[in-house]
Amino acid sequence: MNQTKLARFISLVSGCALLAFCAPKSVLAAGNVLIIADEMPQMELLVKILKTRANTTAELVNQTDVPADISGYAAVFAFVHHALLESAEKPMVDYANGGGKLIVLHHSISWAREKNKYWFPLLGMHLTPPGDPEQGLYKYVNPVTYTVVNLAPGNYITSHNVKYEGKTSYKSSDLGTPEQEYPSFTLNNSEVYLNHVFTDGKDKTILMGFKWQDPKTGRVWMQDRAGWYKKAQKGWIIYLQPGHSITDFENSTYSQIVLNALAVKLK
Repeated sequence: MNQTKLARFISLVSGCALLAFCAPKSVLAAGNVLIIADEMPQMELLVKILKTRANTTAELVNQTDVPADISGYAAVFAFVHHALLESAEKPMVDYANGGGKLIVLHHSISWAREKNKYWFPLLGMHLTPPGDPEQGLYKYVNPVTYTVVNLAPGNYITSHNVKYEGKTSYKSSDLGTPEQEYPSFTLNNSEVYLNHVFTDGKDKTILMGFKWQDPKTGRVWMQDRAGWYKKAQKGWIIYLQPGHSITDFENSTYSQIVLNALAVKLK
């Protein structure tokens, strides 16, 4: 190799190395999963579940440290309990609209999100200030034991390798079907959300409902709000309501549903 060709070769190698070193974080992480959170124990367990049961590497970051561009990730989980910073909100909204799969967990839908400019318009959601649920107002209750039912038995997310504990009698709040038995599982030491309001008509595909009896009033609440998915502009949003405690993710039925949400190919 003459000196001219050698110099060009060295220049090319150096340039490639420099590009790799300077590449955005999202590009370097292409093919992996990003988890954006501000409450870590549940998500630290999810990282382990993804690694051991799905052979998937997940990067867990605080919402204060979200890159501006997260388009290189195969999927992004949102698990934000407190105020959602716009510096985390905007990249997730752009990610979903740009073609990514955004998996929204538990309290990533909460009343505090009403203050955000982009989040609920993306999700097609509205929550009233917390109040009396008998008057149609939003309310969260914890700790509770409640039942999650599979309202989409043929759907990959709710069915692939999912072993349900039994069946539960349930009347759908949205589907207009008579009360009947559905495959179900029970979560303990968890949290239930009442009166989530959809603002996008029939855009969502309902996956799961919940059934919970208020020990104070005796009322049995059944609402089709435990899981759904919908199209963003070019990507997809999947919402799964459970996730309040580590025990939610330790439940083998629910953790398999989470894995299915990651693996599913939506069209």
